[in-house]
Amino acid sequence: MRAAMSDGRLAEIRALFQGATPGPWECWQDEICQKGDGDTVVRADSDVDLVWSDSNRAFLVASITVVSELLQEIDRLRERK
Repeated sequence: MRAAMSDGRLAEIRALFQGATPGPWECWQDEICQKGDGDTVVRADSDVDLVWSDSNRAFLVASITVVSELLQEIDRLRERK
């Protein structure tokens, strides 16, 4: 069994999450992912051929929401101790 995540590592993950474009995200076409309000999150230049599977696209889109939920759950569980 792994040791508990350190407060420092949790702070690093939280900082990465907080620096990202807020979600939820959605993807359309192969080169553009954006928030529901139209702000672009990922866009491939015309010189870049961005190819990804449906499962990888789904993971990317869900990750912004899932990380938020996981951080909230970690906070809730740590408060119970």
